[in-house]
Amino acid sequence: MPPMGYWEEMQAVLRKCGITVLVDEVVCGFGRTGNMWGSETRELKPDLMSCAKAPSAALFPISALMFTDEMYAEMMRNSDEVGTFGLGCACAGHPVGATVSLEALDIHDAIDLTGHVRKVSETFLARCNEMIDHPLVADVRGAGLFCGFELMKDAKAREPFDPSWKVGELVQDFAHDRGLYLRSNGDRMSFMPPLIISEDKIGIAAERFRGAPDHAWAVVRDRA
Repeated sequence: MPPMGYWEEMQAVLRKCGITVLVDEVVCGFGRTGNMWGSETRELKPDLMSCAKAPSAALFPISALMFTDEMYAEMMRNSDEVGTFGLGCACAGHPVGATVSLEALDIHDAIDLTGHVRKVSETFLARCNEMIDHPLVADVRGAGLFCGFELMKDAKAREPFDPSWKVGELVQDFAHDRGLYLRSNGDRMSFMPPLIISEDKIGIAAERFRGAPDHAWAVVRDRA
């Protein structure tokens, strides 16, 4: 991950060049990284922000696109010039989706979900970082309740596995067999537990996850 301050400095360069910054918060928004927005966690101030799913706690399909006041004013100026606001969606402003989302966000605030994530994330990330000594694991990185694992044949030499071995898929499937649902993207694993997870459940999840690469290592060890 980039060091703290990287995006702040990078955004200064983008501003100087007149480049608009769009941030996708579908995964990182609504508390996942320990702040309401992942942009806050990484010291980024976007011009536009997209989000989806989490506003309704995934109970109803919904997405949103948010703008700064300056970006909105520019859009309206261009719209006045052409005579119409050229942005629309067949389900825009859906009353059921909006109602479900408002209720879900009220609950989010009432139980201080983001505060809970900050409280348990230290334990979560500590347990995840214990995996760095595993022979399959080359890197562990994360924030809040979001952690990624990079699997490699040789971590020090940065030598990846042959893609045909599908090591990430092996780890994913062995985790699923243990009742732990995470996903692989090639030989990278994404571990994102529910935001309401408790510290004792983090311990259970970590133990189940540990068993998955153990099982995968037993399969590929002779070839590695």
